[in-house]
Amino acid sequence: MTDARSRIDELAKPKPLPAGFIEDKRSVYWESKIVKKDPKAPTEFVLSPRCEQLCNPKPYHASFTQDRPSPMWSVSNGAKKATASDTVQNLAKPKSIHREWTAGAPVQTKVKPSALKTNASDRLVQLS
Repeated sequence: MTDARSRIDELAKPKPLPAGFIEDKRSVYWESKIVKKDPKAPTEFVLSPRCEQLCNPKPYHASFTQDRPSPMWSVSNGAKKATASDTVQNLAKPKSIHREWTAGAPVQTKVKPSALKTNASDRLVQLS
């Protein structure tokens, strides 16, 4: 009993504070080295070169031209007159429902009365 009590007492003690702990630190992102010149002025952030690079928009591909008048393009007459293959027509058919499906059927299955009256074997009871 005393071992359990001393273990509980040990676990109940608060963690010791780390050496650099600041009591009134507002956030984990707060920089204690930044001192505002004017308390009403917004904080000035200094970006690293990598952050500045990430702020820039992604450059266009070298072969990209911006002289396209519209994102829409005309469809050739050959494409308009094309016929679909048998495979494409077969894939375009809607999926049929299961042949045993009936509308309004309950989701739960009904257990047959004979199955409800059966007794489990000794081996099945042992395994359970």
